[in-house]
Parts: sequence; C-alpha cells; structure tokens
Amino acid sequence: MGKKIAACAEKDPHFELTEGLTSSGNAEKSFSAADVLVDFSISNALQTHLIYAIKLKKPLIIGTTGHSKDNFILMENAANEIPLLYASNFSYGISLCKELLPFLQKKLPLSKISIFETHHTEKKDAPSGTALDLGRIAKCDTIGWERKEDVIGEHSITFALDDEEIILTHRSKSRDLFAKGALDAAKFLYNKPPGLYNLNQMSES
Repeated sequence: MGKKIAACAEKDPHFELTEGLTSSGNAEKSFSAADVLVDFSISNALQTHLIYAIKLKKPLIIGTTGHSKDNFILMENAANEIPLLYASNFSYGISLCKELLPFLQKKLPLSKISIFETHHTEKKDAPSGTALDLGRIAKCDTIGWERKEDVIGEHSITFALDDEEIILTHRSKSRDLFAKGALDAAKFLYNKPPGLYNLNQMSES
C-alpha cells in the first residue's frame, strides 16, 4: 500500500513526497518534513508514530488494521492533540456499504446476518479490519474469511431469511482505489483542528 500511495501521489499535483521512513532513527526528520502523515505500516508501530505525530503536531491518517483495544484508546487520546483519521478501508464503495447496512437491518429485522471476506495470502490479520467494522455495524452472527492468491479484497454481507437471502458484495479490483482514498483523506485532514475523524465526514464536507 505504501508503494501504491507513493505512486498515486507522484501523479497528483497536490502532493510532494518526503523522504521515506526506513527506521526509527530518521522518523522525526521524515515526519517533520511532511504536512500530513499517512500510516499503512503495521499495528505494532502505532505508538511510535503517534508519539512523533503529537510531538510535531502533524495530522495523521491511519490505514493499518489488526489493532488491539489498547491501540484504539491510544488513537482516541491522540486525537485530543492532533487531527487523526482512522479507517479500516479507504474505498468509497465500502463506505456506501456501511451506510446501507442500517437500512437493510431495519427492513429485514428477522434475517440472520453473516459476513465473509477473502483477501490475498499476504494479508496479516484475519478477519480483516473491514469485516470487523461491517460486523459491528450489522451486528452480524458470524464472520468467516479465506486467503487466496491474487485476491485484492472481497467482502460479502448476507441477510438470510427462511425462503430467500440478500447478499451485499464489494469487490476491490485494484489497490489504487485505497491509495486514492488515502490521498483524498490527506487533503481533507490538512489544516483540520484536533479530533478523531472518519470517511463519512469527508463525504459530508
């Protein structure tokens, strides 16, 4: 994802890339040169990145998934000092799916809800952060997952009734959509006051 974001940023005249972060030793130098920080690394690096972002008063976008409850608490606390946007998925289509779920729940109150997601074999967390987010919104009964070669990401939410079922499916065809979504988030977050932001606020602005 880092490579995809960098490639898309190079094509966008609104962005200029800073020196890449390769070790904790050059973190402060790299962070201080940026207007907005975008983190798609690993969940274990979150605390370090928050420390530097707060110290340097830099807006921070977090797209890494697999976070513990403690990490989410750290994000909430950090948002008191810097603008911070967390999303498990930067796809506009997934955002629409999240908006549709409460409507389907209301219309299908007796349905049994399940989620199934498929990702590439290098995906580190299972189930995906997106599936967990969808599950929380839908209050689903089960979440299943599978890892396959050459699958970018697919999420299906099934509303099962006695004689029929409705399946809402989102299929990612390119990682570029996540990269472009992250860059749109960077534009949105720039110059925002401290606070915890989300993608829905982007669509409303």
